[in-house]
Amino acid sequence: MENPLSLARSPRLAWSIGAPQAAYRITCAASERDLQRGRNLSWDSGRVESAAHFDIAYEGPAIAPRQRVWWRVQTWTAQSASATSRPAFWEAAITPEDWSAEWLASEHPEAKADRLAGLYWITGTGAQRAGVVRAFRTVIDGSGAASAELLLSANTLQGIWLNDAPLQADGPEEQSWTTMAVYPLALKPGPNVLAFALTREAGFGVPAAAAAGMVRLTSPSGQVRRITTQSGWRTQLTPPDGWRQAAFDDSAWPEATPPTRLPAGEPWLPYPAMHLRKAFTARRRIRSARLHATALGCYEAWINGHRVGDRMMAPEMTDPARRILFQTYDVTALMRQGDNAVGLWVGDGWYGSEYSGISRFTFGPAPCRVRAQLDIEYDDGSRETVATGPGWKTKPSPVLSSEIYDGEVYDARAEVEGWSQARFDDAAWAAAEPAETPTAAVEAEDAPPIRVVQTLKAAKITQVKPDAWVLDFGQNFAGWPLLKVRGQAGDRIEMRFAEVLLSSGEVDQSNLRSALARDTYVLKGRGEETWSPRFTYHGFRYVQISGLRTPPTAETLKALVGHNDLTMTGLLRLGDPVIETFWRNAVWSQRSNFFGLPTDCPQRNERLGWMGDAEVFWPAAAYNMDVQAYSSRVMGDVRHGQSAKGGFPDVIPPFFVGLELTSPGWSDAGVVLPHTAWMRSGDTGIVRENWEAMERHMAYILSQNPNHLWAKARGADYGDWLAVDAKEPGDATTPKDLVGTAYWARCAGMMAEMAQAIGRADDAVRYRALFDQIRAAFNTAYVKADGEIGNGSQTSYILPIAFGLLDDGAKAEAGRRLAADIHRRSDTLSTGFLGTPHILDALAISGHAEVAVTLLLQRAYPSWGYMVEKGATTMWERWNSDTGDVAMNSYNHYAFGAIVDFLFRRIAGVAPAAPGFDQVVIDPIVDQRLGHAGADYISSAGRIRVDWRFDNGAPVLNIDVPPGAQAEVRASTGVDWRLGDQRARQAPIRLTSGRHRLTANA
Repeated sequence: MENPLSLARSPRLAWSIGAPQAAYRITCAASERDLQRGRNLSWDSGRVESAAHFDIAYEGPAIAPRQRVWWRVQTWTAQSASATSRPAFWEAAITPEDWSAEWLASEHPEAKADRLAGLYWITGTGAQRAGVVRAFRTVIDGSGAASAELLLSANTLQGIWLNDAPLQADGPEEQSWTTMAVYPLALKPGPNVLAFALTREAGFGVPAAAAAGMVRLTSPSGQVRRITTQSGWRTQLTPPDGWRQAAFDDSAWPEATPPTRLPAGEPWLPYPAMHLRKAFTARRRIRSARLHATALGCYEAWINGHRVGDRMMAPEMTDPARRILFQTYDVTALMRQGDNAVGLWVGDGWYGSEYSGISRFTFGPAPCRVRAQLDIEYDDGSRETVATGPGWKTKPSPVLSSEIYDGEVYDARAEVEGWSQARFDDAAWAAAEPAETPTAAVEAEDAPPIRVVQTLKAAKITQVKPDAWVLDFGQNFAGWPLLKVRGQAGDRIEMRFAEVLLSSGEVDQSNLRSALARDTYVLKGRGEETWSPRFTYHGFRYVQISGLRTPPTAETLKALVGHNDLTMTGLLRLGDPVIETFWRNAVWSQRSNFFGLPTDCPQRNERLGWMGDAEVFWPAAAYNMDVQAYSSRVMGDVRHGQSAKGGFPDVIPPFFVGLELTSPGWSDAGVVLPHTAWMRSGDTGIVRENWEAMERHMAYILSQNPNHLWAKARGADYGDWLAVDAKEPGDATTPKDLVGTAYWARCAGMMAEMAQAIGRADDAVRYRALFDQIRAAFNTAYVKADGEIGNGSQTSYILPIAFGLLDDGAKAEAGRRLAADIHRRSDTLSTGFLGTPHILDALAISGHAEVAVTLLLQRAYPSWGYMVEKGATTMWERWNSDTGDVAMNSYNHYAFGAIVDFLFRRIAGVAPAAPGFDQVVIDPIVDQRLGHAGADYISSAGRIRVDWRFDNGAPVLNIDVPPGAQAEVRASTGVDWRLGDQRARQAPIRLTSGRHRLTANA
């Protein structure tokens, strides 16, 4: 990262060079002026004779929190030519001890009243089998009530009645156990019978039939009385006829009781996001100001009427029960001497929204909370802090509801003009109240934030109903709508989001499961109004819009593309347009799912940090984008999710509260991500900061499997997930112990390499020995005398070939069998999440590169080309997403895009021979069916460019090697590259920095 404001670790420094470097000198100072003048230096490395220009440890004095360090580097070439960089800086993050701010509640008054009344779940005695009905009934006195409503959450509701008349929920969402629904009650004076019935559903994670709710009775004067489900309810299994009627005698029914195990979370109604503000006076000239802020929820910070920064969805997704990120902003330019105000706008975010089919407030109790601290340094050196606490005011905002899955509702008529301005009159606002301090760790975020990175216009607009139009943006992505509209006050514009369409042309949301994916904007009626949601996001290509007074144009609704703003580092050029489109689709899926945590999908009621998807895709991701800082951020979440026994998690946060799973291919991400980030960047910092955690993970697996076969403690044991032959996603199309053992061996090999890199020679020896032990056990258990491995599935051969588990003879036979099975299947694959990333490598390694190209160019199902030719603009979750199970069918899932890594390394031919790419292996698979191929990759060593093509039938290879780097051209797949008298078949051709052209015979 360049010039980070909140660095929580000791930095490792890197710089670009324009010529081969022979020596360097780093200098640091407390001010830019001192640095440039070379005085009062806090650290001077002296001249260091070295070509290294990345992974350089800072060795100066310890840096205090909030301290800025200016640094620059001077370099020399072998000819003594010198160059000096422009000054750069970093600032040290504040520590837990540096916070003086309190946590404040972000809570609507009605939400607080509901919460204080209490949430009481009820069920009954006696076992309730699946499909059996449990009835509940109570009597409500309607005397003196001007109006009444029932708030109810239940699993699973068969029906609800008032005085034997069925009730209908008021609102777009069906009743569920994750969020309360509202039922208007037309009470008569005197007793009223309120009744409902629940059935028991079977299934993993489905709670027992239970309900929680309250009746709100409003008097003519506006006073509200709340009657909860704590008492007064009776229940019976399989009730008799007439049980809903007032005359029915329920005296023999037992009273409802709390369930032995409460459902996770708190299914409160969604309420408006809140404004919070504080006015203050800066009595001297301001030298600098930093705002540190975070929330249980999502927040925006405002100062003097201006939004702070351009990040979206802060503080981003983590497991807020364990880790909360805070952000630091340089707000000096927004401050002024005299009157100032700081404002915070807080929505539900991930903390307060439904999560993975589980209730709202899964990670902790309501309310949402916010904490912020403005640190001001004046010109005279004095300091002042403005922090959340006493004196802050709060008021509901025009965001009426804001949920990650369901979307946002905004009523512009409720806008509070100037609410974050210094001289705004907040006398009528309520005092903000302190909230309980979370137990989770609060840590600095030091990775690129989520930002709007691109704006799309609709490629097509179609009217599908008299009052509804569908806008097609031509690309599936994650982000937000940008609405520009005119109308009258109270006009209600509704937008529904989807990846695909129904045959009618309307949006098809069936694959979103319970996610409503719906935004609503209510106009204030003052000229042209522009709006975009701020506390939700959507995965979509299509938007169905209704409520407009005139047909929409491309200017009415645009789309804002958002993701963690990582620098693009890779560019592929492929002669086959379908495969090049496949690569672009994989990049779009990466953009869509690098959204705080690396998610599986951006659209349905999931969007989880599945580590299996990340593990297989990270090598590809690291070519497309600079993932170094982001990998460190994600590994912080992995460490917080590590079990007490040491196993890394499968998913962050867990998809059920308290669930701890360590499964092959998924938990391995805790080793694969640091290894990949280190290999691509050359920065060993990520290895060092995760070494202890990786050791604990590896020790846990060994403790459960001392015979070196991962046969026990395999967690959820997903296996080769969504393999072609599977009837259910996790079917064992390849033996799952084989899969686990192969992945364990791979991690042991990675650990040995990383140990060597950080100077832990004894650990490197130990992990090489562990690899050899697992390798030997694998061959004994799974490799048969005739050469068959496992059950003969493609993945049974792919993993041991790709992970180096076979001797040369066994590898050749495994490759032959793999290629034969592919041919038997009409040149198609049968692999799932864990086999697919390595299938092309396995073929190339075992001498079947031509089969790898055949597979790559395949258009029939199942293949990468099939998705493209079916119109995909992102990667599909399933090979057959066009016909697959709608209940688990994402059209934006990057896992099967993992072969992008192979495209860069083996088709374009850009591979690291050493961490950071200061040594490069160039060994492309050259095949006339591909036409041509090439890539640009911006590495730590500089821009590498490789292109190959055919010139009059003869291969030509053009290479740009960056300054100070070296490249080695090999001929493993048959093309005998020539450079002068050198022949690649005789010995690798070594290249220094510069531009090179190699040829080969036709």
